[in-house]
Amino acid sequence: MKVEPFANDNFEDNLNPLGWLFYADSTIVRIPAFLSQNSPALGLQVGELGILQIVKSGGFEPLEERRRHLLILYMRQCP
Repeated sequence: MKVEPFANDNFEDNLNPLGWLFYADSTIVRIPAFLSQNSPALGLQVGELGILQIVKSGGFEPLEERRRHLLILYMRQCP
């Protein structure tokens, strides 16, 4: 299971007070941490397409998506 804050795929659609908070957190905390670990620096405002691209590149199948308030849960049922 992967839990992410809700984000739209288009930058302009994330320009709201909560989006600004997530972009600030991404810029100051998350992106430097990802880059220091040689990981993709996606930050918090990736959007569904970015998440699915990373999941598929890791060899996982498409996930079931459930939206809960400001979060999106990506899940895959174990066999």
